Amino acid sequence: MQSSVQPQFNFKLLLGLVRALFPRWNFFDFVGFTFQVAFKVPDQKHWEVLSFEIERNTFGLLLNPYGNMALAKFNILEHFVEEIQTLIAQNAQVSSQDLQKKVTYLMLVEILKQELTGYGLNQGVFQFKVTALKNSEEVDLFFSEWISLVNS
Repeated sequence: MQSSVQPQFNFKLLLGLVRALFPRWNFFDFVGFTFQVAFKVPDQKHWEVLSFEIERNTFGLLLNPYGNMALAKFNILEHFVEEIQTLIAQNAQVSSQDLQKKVTYLMLVEILKQELTGYGLNQGVFQFKVTALKNSEEVDLFFSEWISLVNS
C-alpha cells in the first residue's frame, strides 16, 4: 500500500540551508586587541610605528615568502604580549629584567634591529614600545630600555 501524501517543498528549510552556505562574517567586526610596535631614537620626541604589513599581489596567492615573514614577525609580537600577560597574572609588577630573559623578547629585538637597519639606522641606540589597540583605545603594555643597534 502506498501513501497518498506527497512530500511538500519547504521554502524556509531551503533558505536556511542556503544561508548556511553563505555565512555572515560580521563576527570579525569586533575581535579584541591588536598589537603594534613603535620605536624612537634619542633625538626623536615622538614614537614611529613599525608596520609588518606587506604589499599584496596576485602572485602572492601561490608563493608568498614576504607575507609569511610578516606573519611570523607579528606572531612573535603576539607571543611576547602573551608572556607579558602571563607575568602580570603571576605577580602585579612586571620588570623589564624579567622580560629581557624571554626568548620572544630577544627575537623581537632582533627583528626590530633588522627592520631599523632597513630604515637606514645602522648604529646608535633605540627604544621600543608595545601598544594594544582596540577601536580608538590605546594601551601601552611595555617600554624597553635603550638598546644598541650594534651587537657587542
